[in-house]
Amino acid sequence: MQQAARVAFLIAAILVGLSSSEWSLPVLCFCLPILSWLPAIPIQGVNGLNLILVPVLMRALTTRPPELNTRSGGFSSPILIPATIFVVLLTWSWLRVEFDPRVPATFLARDGFGLNLIQFKDTLVAFILYFCARRLTVDVEDRRRTILAIAAAFSFEALTAAKEYFLTSAYRATAHMGQPNKLGHFLAAYAMIPLAFAIVGTGRAKKLGLIGLGVAVAGLFGAVSRGALLAFAGALTLILLIRGSKWFVVAVLAVGLAPVWLPDKVMNRFEELSAGEGEEMTLDQLEEKEGRIRLWEAGLRMIKDNPMGVGMGLFRDRLLDYGFTGRKLKTQHNVYIALASEQGWAAVIAHVWMMLAIALRGWKLMRSAWDEFHVALGFAGVGVVISFLISTNFGSGFYDNNLSGLFWVFAGVVATAYDMAPKRAAGAAS
Repeated sequence: MQQAARVAFLIAAILVGLSSSEWSLPVLCFCLPILSWLPAIPIQGVNGLNLILVPVLMRALTTRPPELNTRSGGFSSPILIPATIFVVLLTWSWLRVEFDPRVPATFLARDGFGLNLIQFKDTLVAFILYFCARRLTVDVEDRRRTILAIAAAFSFEALTAAKEYFLTSAYRATAHMGQPNKLGHFLAAYAMIPLAFAIVGTGRAKKLGLIGLGVAVAGLFGAVSRGALLAFAGALTLILLIRGSKWFVVAVLAVGLAPVWLPDKVMNRFEELSAGEGEEMTLDQLEEKEGRIRLWEAGLRMIKDNPMGVGMGLFRDRLLDYGFTGRKLKTQHNVYIALASEQGWAAVIAHVWMMLAIALRGWKLMRSAWDEFHVALGFAGVGVVISFLISTNFGSGFYDNNLSGLFWVFAGVVATAYDMAPKRAAGAAS
């Protein structure tokens, strides 16, 4: 019965994409975080999200971009150059592995080609999502519907995490992310959207923002992710400072007094990092504490020897060459080390360039927006980027579609809103 419901949901989402110009992108947004819940597709590298995306992409390709909407007289592309560099480097790191006879047999034995195909495809999907948002959110009502869908998807995950934390015996919630740290990074980033509306908005928008922020905090407690909590606290205080909000002092005090009011389960996660010699730790705790440091050290040595990267997917197979013998930790747990070790330093530069370009576009939108909604939208754009820049120091799955898919849609909405701002503002003035 549950499988039938999943298939029916997937079919309905595809039909919406085929039949509705207004709701195709919002429905896609809602489906992004629940990718693991959608029914499996018996084709390697293809999932339910890809099927939902096809009609949305077709609609975007057949939609003419607006003309003369920006100060430069065109429809600007803030991430075009870094995204192109990134895709070229990604393609090279993939192809060199597929045709290199020195690739370890262990890599081929665990279907390295298939895993690389999925990674390559997911990264391309991220930029396709950005493109679709750029083409399909030119109208302000389309932007509102898309942001509403992002908020709904985020709230659903946060409520699912909170339910696992408060109503079940789960030690750490995973919701539909499949991994508690990924869930935490997801919630910490997209919590900046309701936060922005809570700070900038008035009336109903402020109330909804505060409710969304409360749901996000409850979900973060469920994920019990240290990196996510640090990202949330860092982004929260920084954007309050940027905004010049009177709540900045309150936020700083709340962060400083966190050991007093945070639940024991959360504080225990931080205390595991500071356990001294002689204090009893479980094997899992010991491996996590020492494993990440050793893993990062091995990764940095690998990067030093291979500034152009070792090739897509080969980090795990090269770890033994750099002295790492940990049993549990096999991924980089840091997106910057992940990119530098496999695609090279240039990929890290391109990645950070894209993130900062999106943040800058959000900042400009915040400064030039013509109404409360778009000021909050720009403000949230800055906050989401800050949160991801922090949290990705503790996780390497940023380009997984269920984690960052909403980010790329949101980035496209912010960029398009800024491009439309001068024309709208001029129209309003007249």
